[in-house]
Amino acid sequence: MDILSTKNLKINALETSKIIEEKLIQIFQDRFFISQPKWKEVILKLFHQKNYLVSDIYLEIILPAEKHNQPLNAIGLLPAFIKFLERDQGLPKGFDPSFFPYRHQYEALQIVDQMNRQKKPALVVTAPTGAGKTEAFLLPMILDLLKTPRANRKGVRAIIMYPMNALIADQTDRLSKFISHPSNKSIKAFFYNSDTPENEKSARKDVPPNFIETREEARDNPPDIMITNYSM
Repeated sequence: MDILSTKNLKINALETSKIIEEKLIQIFQDRFFISQPKWKEVILKLFHQKNYLVSDIYLEIILPAEKHNQPLNAIGLLPAFIKFLERDQGLPKGFDPSFFPYRHQYEALQIVDQMNRQKKPALVVTAPTGAGKTEAFLLPMILDLLKTPRANRKGVRAIIMYPMNALIADQTDRLSKFISHPSNKSIKAFFYNSDTPENEKSARKDVPPNFIETREEARDNPPDIMITNYSM
């Protein structure tokens, strides 16, 4: 017996809930024959009570992320940043400067490009899964670092904090695609967690280009970007 069809599931969740309820009652009646009409009426009345067999349906509407009506290069970003986006380094296609990005990506870049660097705003980005939230903060961060060169000052200039090491590894890989090009001489990053080696003697030698590998080196030459977790 087909309790639920895929077709019904796609059409209407409320209708599907009703179908499931009726099919469950039908299964019970087929399995347990009740000869007394009065008892049968009592049981069916019980089954049809609200939330008895099937609970209320709760729907969450997730709308797709909205594309902006202008391409990235319409913001008028500085040439050094455009070079970051134009490099063929396996970057997402969406970061070709002539591509139309998601609205939250475009607006985050626009805010950072035009902001007063003495009063930097706090930005909160919400978007569906797969809508490029990572790039919505990575690219504005890189843009800001390029627009304000380090000069002779020391110190970490940006901290990226994650709750789990597994997420850090994934995001570090995405960041490395932006900063690991040989032409990048201005931005260095450091992956800092409990596994980060103290010095060259215990180093693994497998870090991406433009990433600082050891704690000792990070103390001597602080990176522009430090990726870590809240427990560190």
